[in-house]
Amino acid sequence: MRLMHGLGALQVSDDPRDSIIGALMSSGHALSTAVALRGRAWVVRVDTIDAGLFQLAADVIPWGVDSTNADWLHAQLGVVGQGVKVAILDDGLNCTLSDVAPNYNGGYDYPGGVANGCVYGSTDTSAGWHGTSVAGIVAAYNDGAGIVGMAPRALISMLRVCYYDQYYHRRICPANYERDALQWAMDHGMQVINMSFGNCGQPPPPEYGPVYEKLVAAAAAGIQLVASAGNGASGGCAPLPGPPYLVAYPAAYPEVIAVSAVSPDGSSPVDYQYGPDVEIAAPTNVTTLSSAGGTRVFAGTSAAAPHVTGAIAAMLSNGIVAVRSALQRNARDLGVAGRDTLTGFGMLRADRSAVLEARVTGIAGQSPILTPGKYAYTASTTGGYGSLSYDWVVDYVLDGVPQHQTWPNWSSQIRVTWPAGNYTATITATPREVLWDRIGWPSTTFVSVCTEAQPVASEHGGATPRAHAGCGGGGGGDPVAPFSPGRSRRR
Repeated sequence: MRLMHGLGALQVSDDPRDSIIGALMSSGHALSTAVALRGRAWVVRVDTIDAGLFQLAADVIPWGVDSTNADWLHAQLGVVGQGVKVAILDDGLNCTLSDVAPNYNGGYDYPGGVANGCVYGSTDTSAGWHGTSVAGIVAAYNDGAGIVGMAPRALISMLRVCYYDQYYHRRICPANYERDALQWAMDHGMQVINMSFGNCGQPPPPEYGPVYEKLVAAAAAGIQLVASAGNGASGGCAPLPGPPYLVAYPAAYPEVIAVSAVSPDGSSPVDYQYGPDVEIAAPTNVTTLSSAGGTRVFAGTSAAAPHVTGAIAAMLSNGIVAVRSALQRNARDLGVAGRDTLTGFGMLRADRSAVLEARVTGIAGQSPILTPGKYAYTASTTGGYGSLSYDWVVDYVLDGVPQHQTWPNWSSQIRVTWPAGNYTATITATPREVLWDRIGWPSTTFVSVCTEAQPVASEHGGATPRAHAGCGGGGGGDPVAPFSPGRSRRR
């Protein structure tokens, strides 16, 4: 930070969750600073953006991709949503753009009645003005020019269900188009559906019933459904005198992931739509594609939802099956602790959500114990990323006194000293990823300690000592989940 200010930065931002530093500089300092930084051993890459022109000479990582750490997935793990089929229900798409063409996977224009999702114009009332910006956030191609999306190798199908109504001066998305598009998505094997539209939070009219039926069917088919929570007064809803606007439909349906917005300063925009249906928050006011070519700044929950859609595409390409629970567990908690009405479970973390938590699959070691002494026990683990530490706990009762031993932040092996006696002990190992301080799935195993002879009745009467009577087995370990993994220490 001090170095950047010393090089002439007007403003510096450094997110401690990643290795990216952002700096606002005058044009006179930008080039010389870039050259100076590229010469330092600890600098991996320097990107420069002309904020006035919004014409980018190389793939630039928008702050939404950066703040959710999707760029880390691309660079460190090569997780780019490869081949995942995403349907975007919107107002069209400029599929000729270099950041779109490689990923374009067809579609349908319902207002036009043709099998072509590549419908666009160059003004804010044209077809594709909204949908192209949504698609850029989901999957702008990493081709060395323009921007990069959340899942730059996902396959995009545009289903045009919205159009600009010249009389009402707003986008219209008829229910019958939405219904038919959802069926198209199911028929064509889509895996994720993005819906950056909705109403002002009022219960939908009866004609929306068939749309909900299709949403239920799509969810039952395993398709992940994502929708924007709504922009309230900022989106044209009538001002309210009392409580805030409720979450829009279709986002408010339980089958759909409702996404609210977070501004670059970390705040929740005023007058947007919030409530208990909000599941997760994602960035807004981001740089994305323009249907007229180049890029533009795109705001609203319409911009937030495709960040989640792209993250899900990345998750599916990396083998994540339980998508919603992974998103919830790994979100960065904002505001009040736990789920809240503004940001749901918190800010989207694409990196953690797309990597399976570490899971202890078994604990190997001696059982039964027939001789007092020190014995080694080793945890076997799958999943997780990078270095792991383990929290070990050993519990047993000896001569009526509970014994509790802990080894926090330990290695994958402990050595336990078993005192003489006859008792059963439990050993629990809980993994923790060092990079994210993320707690994984534990496992518990049982150890039988039988070091003292027990009297047993003889066939001639009386008692005869027999060593280790009734000593069972143990070891192996069955996974248990005494808590929900995924949460890191609050930062």
